[in-house]
Amino acid sequence: MLRRIATLSALALTVAVLWGIIFDRWRPSDWSVPITYDGDGLFYLACTKLAERGELSIAGHIFTEALGAPFVGNLNDFPYTDRAMSWVAGFFSRISGPFFANNLMGVCAHILAAFSFYLAARLWRISQPVAWGLSIPYAFIHYGLLWHTKVLGILFFGLLPLQLYVCWYLSAAPKLGWRSPRFKLAVAISFLSGFNNIYFVVSFALFYFFALLRRICARHCDFRLAIIPSLFTALALTIVLSSFIIYGITNGKNPGAVIRHYANLEWGSLKPFDLVIPNLGQAFGLFNWLYKKYSTVTSLMFPEQMTVYVGLIGIAGLSLLIWNFITRSLARKPIPLPALCTIWTLAFISFGGLVGLFALISDFYMIRAIQRYATIISTISFLYFALGLSRWSRDWHNIPKIALISAIGIGGLADQAWPHFKKWQGSAESMTRQLEEDATLVTKLETELPAKSMLFMLPIVPFPEGPQQLYGMQDYELFRPFLHSKTLRYSYGSHKGRPTTEWQKHTAYLPANKMVTELESYGFRGILINRHGYEDNANSLLEELASAGHKPTIEQGDEWVFIPLNPSPTPKLPHLPYSFPDKWFSSEGTPDNWWRWTSTSKNNIIHLYTRESGRHHLTFDISAVSARNIYLTLDGKPLDTINLSTSNLHRAISLILDLPKGKNILTLSTDQPPTIPIGDNRALSLCVANLNLVPIGSLSLNFGQNWFPREGTADNWWRWTGTITGSELSIYSKEAGKYQLTASLGVISPRQVYFMREGELIQKVEFQHQGEQAISFTLKLKQGDNTILLSTDQMGLSPVGDPRHLAFYIKNAQIAALPPQVVSFDNNWFPKERGGDNWWHWTGKRTGSKVSIDNHGEEGTYELFALVGAINQRKVDVMVNGELAAILEFDQAGEQELSIPLRLKQGNNSLILSTDQDPIQPDTRDTRELAFYIKNLTIKSTVDNEKQ
Repeated sequence: MLRRIATLSALALTVAVLWGIIFDRWRPSDWSVPITYDGDGLFYLACTKLAERGELSIAGHIFTEALGAPFVGNLNDFPYTDRAMSWVAGFFSRISGPFFANNLMGVCAHILAAFSFYLAARLWRISQPVAWGLSIPYAFIHYGLLWHTKVLGILFFGLLPLQLYVCWYLSAAPKLGWRSPRFKLAVAISFLSGFNNIYFVVSFALFYFFALLRRICARHCDFRLAIIPSLFTALALTIVLSSFIIYGITNGKNPGAVIRHYANLEWGSLKPFDLVIPNLGQAFGLFNWLYKKYSTVTSLMFPEQMTVYVGLIGIAGLSLLIWNFITRSLARKPIPLPALCTIWTLAFISFGGLVGLFALISDFYMIRAIQRYATIISTISFLYFALGLSRWSRDWHNIPKIALISAIGIGGLADQAWPHFKKWQGSAESMTRQLEEDATLVTKLETELPAKSMLFMLPIVPFPEGPQQLYGMQDYELFRPFLHSKTLRYSYGSHKGRPTTEWQKHTAYLPANKMVTELESYGFRGILINRHGYEDNANSLLEELASAGHKPTIEQGDEWVFIPLNPSPTPKLPHLPYSFPDKWFSSEGTPDNWWRWTSTSKNNIIHLYTRESGRHHLTFDISAVSARNIYLTLDGKPLDTINLSTSNLHRAISLILDLPKGKNILTLSTDQPPTIPIGDNRALSLCVANLNLVPIGSLSLNFGQNWFPREGTADNWWRWTGTITGSELSIYSKEAGKYQLTASLGVISPRQVYFMREGELIQKVEFQHQGEQAISFTLKLKQGDNTILLSTDQMGLSPVGDPRHLAFYIKNAQIAALPPQVVSFDNNWFPKERGGDNWWHWTGKRTGSKVSIDNHGEEGTYELFALVGAINQRKVDVMVNGELAAILEFDQAGEQELSIPLRLKQGNNSLILSTDQDPIQPDTRDTRELAFYIKNLTIKSTVDNEKQ
């Protein structure tokens, strides 16, 4: 027993020392420097951080306040099957931090691979020197070194040797029994396999299935007992996946969380030739020349195929396996089981192989990087070579045997590890600098900001699986501040595809001043920008923010920039009123002008989310490739039928809906099959664009069906009509009263445009030539729907480059209630200072400073309230419509309340303020000459006051 412990301890120590040599992690401080600090490695470091915080466990939902702000971060929409490894790493992270913990997990993964190979080899009766000597190069196969800590679960490939042994044992053992140590080992390995990365769970399940099939065919009566270990695999997998399944059932599917297609399988499949072609930089120049030549002549070079080289030992084992396969086949002897496993694996993962066929039939594309199963071939090759070497050297003396094995092991290790050794030398020092810079940035932020402050992160990057490279920024780079943070909250890091994350790209696309206003209303205390994610290093964005009065206060080199905000004391949550849960292709276009196609003719669902029950305005544009009828239903009830003809395949939809609070289901179906358009290989059924759902509140402006879909941007949009008569504008008003319609009207040829309401002309706009005019007129609206008809005296024309017949367009139309009184200050007043409910206007004039009051309400008596402030001793006279209303006397600089009754006529009324002293300059900080100011002026009805 002690001898076995000593053997395994020596093996573990050797692997750990070699790990330190290869990755340049010798000093104790270097162990706290991660091997990778980019791409997928950052995602797994973030998962370790979540486990450290107690928010990620082996089972249960994954929520975190630190990510996905202002909501609670959600990581439950895609099954994260590596969570067992992250949970263990999180346990160590509480002691030493996430970086040390992930390095420790990496070392353990290589040691596990060595142990697994050694134990499996010994169980197959391979001699101890061969098993020990080859377990070391196996622990550092090229695949494992290249993926070190990038994908933590894949790094734990090392369980494969024991998994293969378990499958062989269950298929070939003469008798199975609970008392057998090997059966207990099969149960233990099967249980651990359920916690492994999903790729290795699937591969184990496939080989396990073939093992059971072989045992059944051999007519072993105890095949039912052989099923039992697989139940432990299913138990472990259920523990890992149950929370994701339950979350999907209770919250609905979210196919937008991770979107994959058949092309992903082709991208991730294997070309068998890649197994024996090493990457550039191997220890032996011959192979460098071979790879260089291969890479220049092949037309299919995929990124992950750079990981599948099985090494010289693997090539030797594979060659031996092929030779035995050929010779035994010619001699009509049974084919070696390892050869059958290799053939099946190649057929399964090769370009155009069985996985692709299965995916096409089942429409399942989630297992995409199938060339990762090359590790199975590598494992089989290593074990087969070890078996052959053990038999060949069986009768050798120990000294030559150990010398040969040592030479093979060292040569194989050098072949696999040399390029990685060269790559990582000096990496600890350079990566330490980056870690220190990020830690300094976060320390400054946490020093300046209160605990739980929310930061909006830019650029907007989908999570998980965003673009692998966004200009100079890699995927998951936005996790870096979180890894060093203790008290801050970040907007990044919650699964995409739900309203709690989709609002971000809409807000980020707004002009800088509007984006800031939105973020402050949500409670964000700052914007954190990674400049490397922009083509111009974010210079234009920073200039736009600076012009809006928001400049950086913290910067880290030319990468991170922090812009402070003033969060609202009563923040609200962002609200995106819709989601596309299933059957829709990904969004195309921009956040401001987007569309989504579907290839399904029936039951295409859109979820509409409302905060409160009541009337809502639903607008979207609908189109198709060919003529068809489209049927709309809302919560199972027929809503509308849209007819798209060959001459008009686009329609603008505008609907007023009474919706309950919460989720409402809009369903779209069509009576025609999908069609493949020119220039697109997809079969497309219908398209929805620029959908929007807003509560009507007191007012809404809706366009009828004779208008073409909206064009332009959110701040500068227009809609054309091609009809002479019957183009409707529908205005819904909750309350009767006076309102003002403002817009721009444009034409491409001379014409007159008429606005009619209930048979009466409201306004006529005349154009002498092509152009655009601003329009504005007052409307007296009744409660409910009000319809305005627009018409013209000329036919529409088709402009160059546009096949439509166009008559005129309306641009940036707005409807607003006229306030009872509109107050304006003339040019004798300086511009308004401050804003919101606390504002003032200074005047630098002695007499004639005028305030105009445009009364749209009833004629009568009102009360005026304001504060008047003087800069020194003086008297201020207040005149209302030519009559003296009040005199304010100031003994010194100060502020007095002005409260006077006000008799207002309908239309324009004037308030004139004068003083008996000349203006003066207050101090050196203000160069203006000032007399007095008026502050927070309000007008209230005396009737309202009596009610109060």
